[in-house]
Amino acid sequence: MVSRDAKFLYKVSKILKENKINYAESTPPSELGPRSVVITTEEECESIETPSKICLEEVDELSLLVSLAERALSFEGLNVEYVVGIDPGKNYGLALIASGILVKGFTVRGLEEALDLLTSLIRTLGAAKYRLRVGGQISPHELSLLLSSLSPKSKIELVNEALSSAKKRLFKELRREVRDEDILSACAIALCKGKEVKRP
Repeated sequence: MVSRDAKFLYKVSKILKENKINYAESTPPSELGPRSVVITTEEECESIETPSKICLEEVDELSLLVSLAERALSFEGLNVEYVVGIDPGKNYGLALIASGILVKGFTVRGLEEALDLLTSLIRTLGAAKYRLRVGGQISPHELSLLLSSLSPKSKIELVNEALSSAKKRLFKELRREVRDEDILSACAIALCKGKEVKRP
């Protein structure tokens, strides 16, 4: 991170710490490795010369994490494909996955909060292509509300949760730091192909 704005540095470092992402403060760009990314403010952006930088108008956790995931994948020469996994229930688990990488997981109470969060996620992804995968236990009423709140271009798949539960066990072994059951279920759902929902 490079900035003279102490508040900006504090907010960004807090997000990176909470998401267990390694970082260094105020390292001169000339000393950075080839796969390093400089995070700075929009105002200071032009004054920093480095091949890879993220310039933020305001500090937003989701936008920052999405930008970092995209940079990491571009360093590997991979295209970014987003999948949002949704585990329905009393508490909804949501997981944003970029080409197999968990960007962020969330737990919210009920469908209304899930729809608000989903709207925010989709706004952050902008024009990027994404697919929604929903656990097959969702009620017809909730599925109908979900469909009506999304763009007609959104692709939605219903995932057999018996299949996703096997994947969840595997994912739990691989990602021991993800302890929330709803998020784990959402990750597993995101990683399973489902049956595309045909809109009426």
